[in-house]
Amino acid sequence: MITKFTAEALNRVRSLVTKEIKNKIRKEDLIASQRLYKSISGVVYRKGDNVFLDILAEKYFSQVDEGTKPRTRLPNISAISDWAKAKGLRPRQKGDSDEDMVYRIATRIKDFGTIKRFGNVGPSGPRIIDFIDKKYKDRITKEISEGYLKDLEIELDKNIK
Repeated sequence: MITKFTAEALNRVRSLVTKEIKNKIRKEDLIASQRLYKSISGVVYRKGDNVFLDILAEKYFSQVDEGTKPRTRLPNISAISDWAKAKGLRPRQKGDSDEDMVYRIATRIKDFGTIKRFGNVGPSGPRIIDFIDKKYKDRITKEISEGYLKDLEIELDKNIK
């Protein structure tokens, strides 16, 4: 089946969704190293007779988006260290090293989780995906449906002739 208009609709959706995710990350002040922000992208591709849209992000996007619950083990120390450096964080306590500060942050995450707007005992992150779903669900559904309908009409016309 021809999927030209469906693919075009998915590309418009890809553009809208990736732009909105990035805007929300910026508005929620969730940019540290820019790695997450820059990783937000989308791709429309064909596989057999189907067309797909994938929205891509760093693997830790869901932890930022939803927050994390307290846990039994320390989170990734090197990731926290990279984040702290990108944010320009310095130890508050005199005599503490950067490593001491990072360990304290990791221990806090282990004990209390993340987000709840940094008061912790997460989850309850910004819920970017939920926000986009609520705001654009009807628009996205209409966009894709109209593209698919055009493709279907072309296919039916071909088969009738």
